Amino acid sequence: ISEPGESWKGNVGRISTQLLQKKLASLEGNVYYMSGPERMVASLEKSLVSVGISKNDILTDEFPGYI
Repeated sequence: ISEPGESWKGNVGRISTQLLQKKLASLEGNVYYMSGPERMVASLEKSLVSVGISKNDILTDEFPGYI
């Protein structure tokens, strides 16, 4: 979320490797599914790999963003 409403109490901004490490209790033994614009999915996949997630445990579904 980049522009939260006044009542929003969750995280704000882009998903970072630090946020992934903080929020994901156990990084191993899970399958991670991401769907969204190509650049976003590629960035998230890179972040997951950088914190030790195997590419075999990452499933993606990319689609073009708004034109």
